[in-house]
Amino acid sequence: DAVSLSVAASSKPYVKSKYQYQIDFKMACCIWRRYFRISDNSDVSFAQLVLDMASYITPIRPGRKDKRNLKPKLVISFPYRLAA
Repeated sequence: DAVSLSVAASSKPYVKSKYQYQIDFKMACCIWRRYFRISDNSDVSFAQLVLDMASYITPIRPGRKDKRNLKPKLVISFPYRLAA
């Protein structure tokens, strides 16, 4: 996949810090989509794509204390609005 290869190519060098960082895959996909959408033989280089992706880095936080408490939402039926 072109996106995963470009994410691997645009990884930043290791810096000693609290967290390790990775590029947000969703934003990398959006950047590639935008590139293919405007593919009018413009001179957007691969280096520019890599720089755009490198701006979307997020920390990897293993073993978080505050887990997200996701609860499924109930389905609300629509006909109750029609009774009025």
